[in-house]
Formats: sequence, C-alpha cells, structure tokens
Amino acid sequence: MITHHAENNRFEYQEDGVVAYLEYTLNDSIWTATHTIVPPQLSGKGIGKQLAKAAIEWAEQRHYAICAECSFVQNYLNKKQNS
Repeated sequence: MITHHAENNRFEYQEDGVVAYLEYTLNDSIWTATHTIVPPQLSGKGIGKQLAKAAIEWAEQRHYAICAECSFVQNYLNKKQNS
C-alpha cells in the first residue's frame, strides 16, 4: 500500500522493513517529482509505477501543475500521455 507522508513530501511503499519512495517539492501551484527510489529487494514488482501513479493522481486532484525532474516519473508521464 502506498502511503503519503505530506510532512516529508514523499510517497512511500514499505515491505518487510524495506522502503521505496517518491519525493517531491511543492512550490505554489507547481508539484515537482524530484526522485524515485526503489531498492533492489523491491525491484521488478511495479512499485515505482504505483508510487508515480499515486503521487500524480494526488497532484492532479489538487490541480497542481506537474513537473518531473525525476526521469522515472517523466517516463511514466510520457507513457500515460501516449496510451
């Protein structure tokens, strides 16, 4: 399950004590994904995609402009636009 920790500007997924996360900044009405980290133990499970989806949906619901400094999130957005 993805958890939003607004106080830390990040979305997290935790499994067996291992944490994957997506960090962001929020400046006025601009939401920026800064980086996504998925440890090797959690790799290949689609967790990065789940983090990106949850975070972007959260930002869209609040009508923030979305910016991606993180290449993973940028690739996710590109695939989303092309589908």
